[in-house]
This record gives sequence, structure tokens and C-alpha cells, in this order.
Amino acid sequence: MLLWAMPMINSLRGHFPNAHITIITSGKNEELLSSCREMDHYHFVDGCWQIIQLLWRKKPDFIIDIEKRSYIRIISNLIRSQYLKPDFKNKKHFADNFIELVRNLGAATEFASLSHLDFKDSEPRSFKSNAPASKDYAVLILGGKKCNQLTFEKGVELLDRINKPVILLGGKSEIELAERLTEFFKRSENSDPFEEGLNALGKKTVVINECGQNTLSESIFWVKNSSYVFGGDTLLTHIAASFKKPLFTFWGSTSPIKSYPIDTYFHLFENQKLECHPCSSLGRDRCPKGHFKCIKKLNFDFYIPE
Repeated sequence: MLLWAMPMINSLRGHFPNAHITIITSGKNEELLSSCREMDHYHFVDGCWQIIQLLWRKKPDFIIDIEKRSYIRIISNLIRSQYLKPDFKNKKHFADNFIELVRNLGAATEFASLSHLDFKDSEPRSFKSNAPASKDYAVLILGGKKCNQLTFEKGVELLDRINKPVILLGGKSEIELAERLTEFFKRSENSDPFEEGLNALGKKTVVINECGQNTLSESIFWVKNSSYVFGGDTLLTHIAASFKKPLFTFWGSTSPIKSYPIDTYFHLFENQKLECHPCSSLGRDRCPKGHFKCIKKLNFDFYIPE
């Protein structure tokens, strides 16, 4: 959600150049915030008590509650700060809702954009050993909420369709899935008898597992140097949009109406025929219906040149 607030922060800085803008968030967002030059100060906290102490000490004129925590409104009233929170009940994009939030302050822009962000990239430690022989490779981002992730079967289907070297990116929770996908496409002595047939069919998929091994800046390096990006409704997918890469997105429990990638064109894989889709605005870790058809019934209809 913090990423979608950044166009609003940029708008505030543009309209109020002398304002002191501070953000209070968790330490996991430190790398992301390094791309935002409009901030004056960051505070990385572990819990609500630290947030309350900071607000009580600083007593800001305005408090924008990005994640809508109930106790923030209470402390705002106590220190007499103007409290602002976004309205996500409409069908507007999250970023547009944040822009709308500051419209009454005279700081709204016409449209939301991430183009002002300076996303840092650094060469991964494993680059020399894992870099594909060809620079024409794709990235598949496996991260995100469980109900926005591919199943093993859909992952195999998508990777086979991509038919290029593919870098798998994700966190530690995606390692098991990534290892299974890597093993499935692994060429070994056991696959030698099928090599001729695979070549005759033009099968060129090679899978390189980078899940759980990279920082955000290292993951951005893989994305920035790729030819194609495939991903769900995740932070890294939306960052990829800012690099104008050919982007292919798949949607499970969430809808692109509220969080489609901005600043670029993108290809959409979404099961719009399901009455239960979308079932969440931020994603779920468990399917309420138990069938997970939003992902299992996706149709990967696309073409990329060889």
C-alpha cells in the first residue's frame, strides 16, 4: 500500500516545497523508501506504541493514515492534528484515492504516476553464476498473497508457454514452489532420451531459481535487465511497470480495477466469469470458497517472439 501513496507524497512536495514530510513505517519498507526523494525524514518502528510516542512528541499539523489504523485517529484528536485517511470503498485505483485525499489541501495532481521514483538496482551476488546465457530472458514474480500466487500446475503451464530462460523471483515463502518448478524443467541425464523430441517441439524453457536470495534492489536488477516480466499483484510487479517492460499480469483474489500497474501498458490474465472474484482488495491467504478457481482457471493466452 505504501507504494500507492508515493504519488500523493510527490504531489504534496510539489505544492508545499517547504513542508516537512515525515513517514512512519516498518523497517521492511526501508529499501522501497530509498527511492523516494520527497521525504525529509523516516522513522522505522516495530509497533503501535512507538508510533504513538512519535506522534505525541512531534505533534504534526496533518496526519495521513495510509493503513487506516483506528488508534491513529484517537491520537490525532488528542494532539489536535488534522486527520486524513483514504476512502477505498469506491472503485478508484488506490493511488488515485490517495491523490483525492489531498485535493482539499490544494495538492492534487491530474493523475497518479511512479515516474518520479528512483528505484535503485544492484547486481545480485549470484549474477555471474546464474545469469542466462542469452540476455533475452523473462522474469516470473512468484511473491504476494497466497490467493494471488500461481499453483504448481499453472506455473508449469505459464513457464512452458513463455519458452525462454526465466528467472524466478520471490521471498522465502516461495522457495518451495520455485524449487519444484525448477526441478520440473531441469535438463539432466534422465532427460537425455527426450532431448531430441523437446528440441523438435521447440521447447526452450530454462528456469533459474532466485527466490529468497535477493534484496529488493537485486530483484529490481533482474527485472530491469529482462525482456519480459510476468507477475501477480505484488510490489515488484508494480515497480516493473515503471521500467516500461512488456508486462504480463495475473490476478487471483484481487482486481486490477484498484491496483492495475500504472505508467505502462500491460497484458491481463483474469478470470472475470467468477461471481466471487474479486474477493479482496488487498489479497487473501486462503480462498473463502475453497476452490481457488480465480487462479486455477486462468487462460494464458499470449505470444512473445522467439
